[in-house]
Amino acid sequence: MIFFRNNVWRLLPLGAAILLWAIGYMFRFYEPLATGVCDSFYGEYCMSAVGTPLLALSQWVIASAVVMLFARFETLKRWSIFVLVYLILTTIALAFSPVSSGGIGFQERLTVAHLFGILFLIVTASWVVIHTIILRRRK
Repeated sequence: MIFFRNNVWRLLPLGAAILLWAIGYMFRFYEPLATGVCDSFYGEYCMSAVGTPLLALSQWVIASAVVMLFARFETLKRWSIFVLVYLILTTIALAFSPVSSGGIGFQERLTVAHLFGILFLIVTASWVVIHTIILRRRK
């Protein structure tokens, strides 16, 4: 219990990432939920339009959350602001990308989810390394 209380802020990103993965899994593989929630928006394409890109993005978010398990608390506080802004921008980009390829200059939604997820992991790993070096030099 003491371990959990002392590390709740480190475990919170991992818990949120697993929750994001679970929601994507439900939309992808549990058809009654998918058709009930987004029948009016996507119809029969709900599973490929919402579930698959959410699963793709969440796997990169889980990897980033594992990286953040090793970060300092000060780094985690600054990173949380970045996460909120980044995930909002990613959601907007995914909403405006087409479900399947064929548009001029636009990638399909699954590719965009993977690209934004990889970029998120790269920025998170760089963030941890850079801020760890900065905090070590201050002390």
